[in-house]
Amino acid sequence: MQKRRSWSLKGPSGASFVKLQSFPVVAGIGYGWHFGKLSTGVALQAGYGIYSLRGEGDVFTALDAAQGPVTMDVTDTWLLRPQVKAEYFLTRKITVRVSGDYIFTQPDIVVTTPAGSLTKSWDASNFHANIGIGIYPFHK
Repeated sequence: MQKRRSWSLKGPSGASFVKLQSFPVVAGIGYGWHFGKLSTGVALQAGYGIYSLRGEGDVFTALDAAQGPVTMDVTDTWLLRPQVKAEYFLTRKITVRVSGDYIFTQPDIVVTTPAGSLTKSWDASNFHANIGIGIYPFHK
């Protein structure tokens, strides 16, 4: 499981009108290599993204639409997540870690205004880079 992520979607005018939130559920396979104090690895995960929308800003200005009722709907979709990572042991119990991954996903979003419906497959793909310190208190 991944933590919940969110993006602001922008209309043709460039103004934000909705926040897209995702909750990905993923599983996969990985492989690691160890070279003395350096450990590296790759992984490939696939899963399902559960999406929700929350209105944000002025949808009429963002979409250049007339005033009236607006509805928004998003479909859940499949996703793919390749990852690379490396870890270097500074001591037996402390490491420096780096990793990067990219999530490929394109949920369908339908926005209905008095002027009509806007149906689009939004590219919600995104890249993550992490750096941190690992502590192994029980490592022998």
